Amino acid sequence: FSRDGDAAVTGDAAATADSIFTDDVWQQVLGYCDGVSLGRIVQASKYLYVAGHQLELWRDLVLRYCDRRRMPITNVQTNWKDTYVAIVMMMDDACMHAFISSCRS
Repeated sequence: FSRDGDAAVTGDAAATADSIFTDDVWQQVLGYCDGVSLGRIVQASKYLYVAGHQLELWRDLVLRYCDRRRMPITNVQTNWKDTYVAIVMMMDDACMHAFISSCRS
């Protein structure tokens, strides 16, 4: 990951994120996160922001999300992160509409 600008970041999270693990280890750790957790982690420091925006992480989230639901990848956006957000939002909207319809019955 690019470490440019990390030295200027203050705070414990920024000071330790890149010194605790190597880039490869962080990639593996972040690979276990769901989309919400990954979205929170990237806010902790500049280093984790860069680490958490690796294309492979978001691609894997899209593939796992769609595979678990046995659905095709739809609503493709310009990058994997935006595609993940669009798919999850679309599914949440569909679930909400189904819930509201069932409440009216």
